[in-house]
Amino acid sequence: MSPEPPGTLTASPTQSAALIHEKREGYREALDQLAGVRRTLQDTYASTQSQRERTHALEEARAALTRTLLNDIFPAWYGTKWDFNGISEVPGEGAIACGYFVTTTLRDAGFKLPRIKLAQQPSQTIIRSLCDPGTIRVYHEKPLDTVVQYLREQGPGLYIVGLDCHTGFVVNEGTQMRFIHSSYFRPPLAVISESLDSDHPLRRSKYRMIGKLLGKESLLKWLQQQDIPMIKQGS
Repeated sequence: MSPEPPGTLTASPTQSAALIHEKREGYREALDQLAGVRRTLQDTYASTQSQRERTHALEEARAALTRTLLNDIFPAWYGTKWDFNGISEVPGEGAIACGYFVTTTLRDAGFKLPRIKLAQQPSQTIIRSLCDPGTIRVYHEKPLDTVVQYLREQGPGLYIVGLDCHTGFVVNEGTQMRFIHSSYFRPPLAVISESLDSDHPLRRSKYRMIGKLLGKESLLKWLQQQDIPMIKQGS
């Protein structure tokens, strides 16, 4: 699913102004194309009563979202600097904190969510608000292999993980798994895509909460442009 080679960054925080401009133009184009796909699928979903056709429309929506996030949206942010107070909305410009990276990329993909307010919440709230409730798991003082086994059982897809003091995406591509996040952990202190075998907060954390994105409910909200409510613990 992801075009970048396994390992590290695909963009540098010191990349040229020309390259940054080119990436931004490509970013906007990818978002516009995804919005066009969404409108087409929304019309398809609304114009049929066939459960089979509606299910197919949702499958197409999931595929389009996953493809655009992995191939266009996330890579555009690689190399953008991390800062605890970073709130950038433009790939490659300024800095972005971990929670803002999650909410900004999903907002740009077309989800109607409170980008700032949700980014400022504990990672548990982000996960409960965006992930399929039936897929959410919490692990305390468990080895990373326990999470990897859960990912294998759930199958390929895109996940959000919340850690001791961090959050990001986990991508299960079937043959490999990657942690995509705005990393505070060590140089380069930037948005990065890393193998789960690397040394990063996901490996070091004592607390891990994880849930799978793009379930039926969230896909319908994306298609129909409905607001994503913020769901806190006990809500």
